[in-house]
Amino acid sequence: MKKLDLITVIVFAVILLIPIITFNYKPEQISDIDNRKLAELPTVTSDTPVTDLIKELNSYVNDRIGLRDYFITSSVILQDKLFGVLVHPLYTNGKEGYVFLKLNPQLTDFDYINEFVDFVAKLQDYCRQRNAVFLFSLEPSKQIVYEQYLPEGVNYKNDRLEVMLKGLAEKKINYVYTAPALIEASKELQVYNVKYDAGHWNDHGAFVGISIILKNLQNNYPSLSLPKKEDYDISYELRTSLPVSYHPIREEVPVYTLKNPQTVRLDTYKDEIKLNETGWYYSYCLNPNKPTAPKILVFMGSYFLGKEKYIAESFSKTVFVHSYKNIRILIITLISFNLT
Repeated sequence: MKKLDLITVIVFAVILLIPIITFNYKPEQISDIDNRKLAELPTVTSDTPVTDLIKELNSYVNDRIGLRDYFITSSVILQDKLFGVLVHPLYTNGKEGYVFLKLNPQLTDFDYINEFVDFVAKLQDYCRQRNAVFLFSLEPSKQIVYEQYLPEGVNYKNDRLEVMLKGLAEKKINYVYTAPALIEASKELQVYNVKYDAGHWNDHGAFVGISIILKNLQNNYPSLSLPKKEDYDISYELRTSLPVSYHPIREEVPVYTLKNPQTVRLDTYKDEIKLNETGWYYSYCLNPNKPTAPKILVFMGSYFLGKEKYIAESFSKTVFVHSYKNIRILIITLISFNLT
């Protein structure tokens, strides 16, 4: 009996010691699960309030405790299996297996949206003064396109969208809203994945949405070519976990690959562009087969990451610049088309 007690004590001691031994002391750590920087060891001064110090120490320990990712992932999987609840800082379960981004209370900052519309209007004026065509593209969230699959009891009312659309119209901004086309296409095609990458359209959706954008540009450039499905090989790749998460899934997502790409991606100007700390994506594509086609500059959000394959084939030169500081509203992507 004493041996059993001793073994029990040793086992519990090991269980308690492992998180301490594996404590993460490294500075500047990023959590793959939370997609954020982990709390740092607080700096203590004579002026530091005790309550603030305790709060910061608590955050530090909670973020850095050993096996944190393992325990969080295990808890998320267990609750999903037992209760059908996705407990995650980024995601929530919808109906029929759908996964959406976490649904937070919707607050409409009318002043901010009006200021943002004013900014877009000024940007349009700037482009027009330089004889450049400008187009603002507004993309919907997955919640808008697949509202019928939101969790039971959720009444998704996006007041910001109505304010934005009204402001764009009043300021006579040249814009396109791709939601109607995506909603119509969703009746026959999965334009956002059921689970994977809940914050963006998939390649089916990107093809539909970007085609609408380019059709709008044909008002200024009638000879502008549009992407055709027969130009792509459409395959499906298996995804086994949600992005920024270890939560397991099994979903095949569409992947469009150009059969005969005409554009060449170059590093030209890369070192000359000054990006802020959030600007991590830049691409420059040259199409030698269309030297007289218009050029395009795209100030983009994350919806357009890797989507040159739908745009660059239509232009002589294509530049993509990404920065989170371009736009702070998730459902919005700002496209500034500089065509000459």
